[in-house]
Amino acid sequence: MDLTKLSAEEKAKLRAQLDAEEKANREKIRTERETLKQLTDEFVDAFFPKLVEIASRLTLAKAELFENANTVLNIKREVFGMSEEAFNAQQSHSLSNKDFSKTIILGHNIVDGWDPDYTTAGLSKTKAWVDKQLTGQNQFLVNSLKNMLKPNKDGVLKASRVIELHNSAVEHGDRELIEAIEEIKAGYRPKKTTTFVKAKMKGDNGQDIWLNLSMSQA
Repeated sequence: MDLTKLSAEEKAKLRAQLDAEEKANREKIRTERETLKQLTDEFVDAFFPKLVEIASRLTLAKAELFENANTVLNIKREVFGMSEEAFNAQQSHSLSNKDFSKTIILGHNIVDGWDPDYTTAGLSKTKAWVDKQLTGQNQFLVNSLKNMLKPNKDGVLKASRVIELHNSAVEHGDRELIEAIEEIKAGYRPKKTTTFVKAKMKGDNGQDIWLNLSMSQA
């Protein structure tokens, strides 16, 4: 369409038509968004109480399970002659019935934690060793070693990196570096966080079938 050939009346009519279409499109979008908002509101209000009920039942069942498991776990510790400290340090405990067809695993998650009195001194000594021994050498290597001892966004050292660096120090054979990193390791204080429960049973073909105890699982 050549707009230059349209009369003023035709242009005004076309403009009004375009304005009407644009207005209708805006109204359609507004209506669709209102509908979506209403459906979302109804969905959340309908199903949220069900999720609250499920969460409450899981919490109560988990608390009951751990409470009743204490008797079994305490006897298990005595039977195997484990110290209370060693037993508590164990991250998880697996309990099975006689024919091992059903198993419940109780445990707690652990995050890295450190005693600053040890780690601060150990870190200073290690970084001083790197600056002294690797001065003028490959800067990439220097930065890599220092990055291994850099805390995460929460300000916590990663234990696996400290262990990796310690193994490398032992392999290198430098006593000063080994002692510095061992001072860091001495300050390791892992912290227990959340508890967990897992359960599995044997299928007809002897395969493990894990119970789905989390709505995050498939």
